[in-house]
Amino acid sequence: GSSGSVDPDGLFEALRAHDGRCAFSMEDAGEFLLHLLDVLEPALEAVGLPDVLAECLGGTTVSRTIPTCNHVPAPREEQELVFDVPVSDGSTLPELLGKHVAGGYDLEGDECFECDSCKKRVRARRTAGIHALADTVVLSFKRFEYDRTTHRMMKVAKKVEFPEHLSLGSFSAVRCSDRPAP
Repeated sequence: GSSGSVDPDGLFEALRAHDGRCAFSMEDAGEFLLHLLDVLEPALEAVGLPDVLAECLGGTTVSRTIPTCNHVPAPREEQELVFDVPVSDGSTLPELLGKHVAGGYDLEGDECFECDSCKKRVRARRTAGIHALADTVVLSFKRFEYDRTTHRMMKVAKKVEFPEHLSLGSFSAVRCSDRPAP
């Protein structure tokens, strides 16, 4: 094609199996998006554009683990192209983000934190915040959760309302850094 255009034939071929159907069975649009990004990343790197997806999508998150033993490890920074948002604990997008991105969750029971300093499994709170964002943020609603009684993944059929405009400032890493331990 002309300068500045991309021929999509290679992408279409990468997304298809030999028989012309999708290479694997996908449960939802989120799974397809992750597959698409997995195909795009090496293809863009091969043509000299390794950082284009990170520049255009997602952002960087910072997660912190605050154990009850007070041996707090360094925060962990991760590049995210898609932000996963579980839908089981709320009915509006700001509420869901508040609980899962900013509010954090407890690590206890089988999921206790293993402290490298005291070599014990201890209760902890894990928090995450958004450190930096690209121009486009992709939120993927995670509508499946593990049911411990049936030992199966179950779809969460819950309506999620979201505003026309969303400010992500309240979910920044700075505001999430001082959440208390459990």
